[in-house]
Amino acid sequence: MKCLEEALRKSEMRLKAVQRIARIGDWEWEIPADRILWSDELFCIYGYEPQEVAPDLTIMLDSMHLCREEFIADIETCLKEGKDFETESVYSRRDGSETVLRTTARVSRKRNGRPQLLTGTVQEITEHRQMVRLLAEKEARLRTMVQTIPDLVWLKDAAGVYLLCNTIFERFFGAREADITGKTDYDFVDRKLADFFRQHDLKAMAAGEPSSNEEWVTFADDGHDALLDTIKTPMYDVEGKLIGVLGIARDITSRKHTEDALRESEELFRLAFEQGAEGIVFSEYGTGKIVYANATIGKIFGHSQEELLAGGRQLLYGHFEEELVISLPDVLLQKDFLSTRVRVARNDGTELVISLRLRLVRVGGKELEYLSVRDMTEKVHLENEAKESQARLIHANKMSSLGMLVSGMAHEINNPNNFIMFNSGMLADIWNDADRILNDYFRKYGEFSLGGLPYPEVGTAASKLIAGINEGSQRIKIIVDDLKDFSRQDTLETNREMDVNEAVLKAAAILTPHIKTHTVNFHMHLQESIPRNVGNVHKFEQVIINLLMNALQSLPDKQCGVTVSTAMKDENTIIVVIKDEGGGMTGETMARLAEPFFTTKNASAGTGLGLFISKSLLTTLNGNLRFESEPGTGTSAIIELPIRHKDINQ
Repeated sequence: MKCLEEALRKSEMRLKAVQRIARIGDWEWEIPADRILWSDELFCIYGYEPQEVAPDLTIMLDSMHLCREEFIADIETCLKEGKDFETESVYSRRDGSETVLRTTARVSRKRNGRPQLLTGTVQEITEHRQMVRLLAEKEARLRTMVQTIPDLVWLKDAAGVYLLCNTIFERFFGAREADITGKTDYDFVDRKLADFFRQHDLKAMAAGEPSSNEEWVTFADDGHDALLDTIKTPMYDVEGKLIGVLGIARDITSRKHTEDALRESEELFRLAFEQGAEGIVFSEYGTGKIVYANATIGKIFGHSQEELLAGGRQLLYGHFEEELVISLPDVLLQKDFLSTRVRVARNDGTELVISLRLRLVRVGGKELEYLSVRDMTEKVHLENEAKESQARLIHANKMSSLGMLVSGMAHEINNPNNFIMFNSGMLADIWNDADRILNDYFRKYGEFSLGGLPYPEVGTAASKLIAGINEGSQRIKIIVDDLKDFSRQDTLETNREMDVNEAVLKAAAILTPHIKTHTVNFHMHLQESIPRNVGNVHKFEQVIINLLMNALQSLPDKQCGVTVSTAMKDENTIIVVIKDEGGGMTGETMARLAEPFFTTKNASAGTGLGLFISKSLLTTLNGNLRFESEPGTGTSAIIELPIRHKDINQ
């Protein structure tokens, strides 16, 4: 008996402990006696100490919110129909706190069917209610997020059956979620694509980790094609059991097009960068380390890519003049630097003219020096040629104008000179007749004077004066005729016979005043047996004049001389040598003699075009011009002219 009592006591203790932990209290209503019993835990649930108040249905009803009538109706139904009931309601404890209680009841009847006992439980489910509410809120937020996310989202079970999907995914299949769940890919797309989807599902589940792939699909709602970047992740329950695959796919069509366009643009830029005519270098500001250099910069300076990267910025700066290198840091801090005429030397020593642009740029948060170089050598050469051509045109125009001026002057001088020549002859005849009369008068009457001079001295002087006037007018005529011949246009004269010695004599005659100004030792040695040649005599005369002028202007004083000689070098070549006793020339100066605008004279003495023009004129005559000279020994200008015969067809 005692054992049974002890076992009962322990059972009651365990029941109380369980009720306390689970926050469950039980109650009984003995209907015939109208007596209600509460467990200790039920007192606590309602906010009382055990046995502090007499258990009563009124306490239960008075603390109930809103559901009082429903609770009474449930009890009455249970008593009448014998149905169990369960209800939840908010209760107020006597300390003012609120709690949510779940109340259950079951009726027991007598043999006659009348209700005898109503038993039930009351469980505090406030925390459970809160957890359910929080779970519902989280589920609602999650679903809202899944539905509003711009990506396609879906969940399949391990067999490939859809469990859920979002709105964007509905557009892909062209069906509502309710029509998609419970079905597989094979119900919506062709077998090939469905196999592809299934293959990647199985791949993710087999790997036990996310698997990604790109796939082109067609949306069923509007038929547009899209490239999807899909990630499939295996999903597991709390026990680690595989429950399915979560799929998320993002439409990357626009990004793909942008990437393709960017890749194409980068390729075009790379080709322009690498194959362009401009050499480009990016180097770190401060350290000078070259970050990137295109192939063109290496070709310009004669370095390989490896040499540039190893040598850095200093390797390139080594090609620049020191003053320029010193100024570059200040230029970087100010603005773009551009010089279209920077002379540099390639690695092999070849001289170049380059344009140089330098500026500071910021790339990826780093300051870099941007250096661009363009080889301007050929352009400068063409520009110089254009200037030379323009100078030749200007010179030709000047010579043409001068020829017209000389021709006009010669005409104006010829007219009065003709009077002088005619009248001087007549005056000589008159004087001869008068001199005989004056001589008879002198013999009869003795000495007398004419013009302050005594006779007969005045007779001798007058004859010489008249002869001088005649000789002077003849010299004027020769000079004027030479000038007219020299200024005559070159038309139709390339196949005319010319006498080389005569051309030399005419050139010397034209320059007679200059010869007398510069030297008292001017000599000519002209070989008489030189045959007549064919060519433009005026061009040849101009060459002789240019060379003679150079020879005369090189003389340091009038005692130094100039010698002009002609001879036959061989049976087919005439040679003309103009030798001066000037200061001579260095080899470097001689190498540049034929360059246009190169001159050793001051600006007022020449333009530097004389020898250039002379060589050009001789070229048209098939001739050649060379020089022999050393410092202190004078200079010899040597013309070699091949003998040509007149073309009978011209």
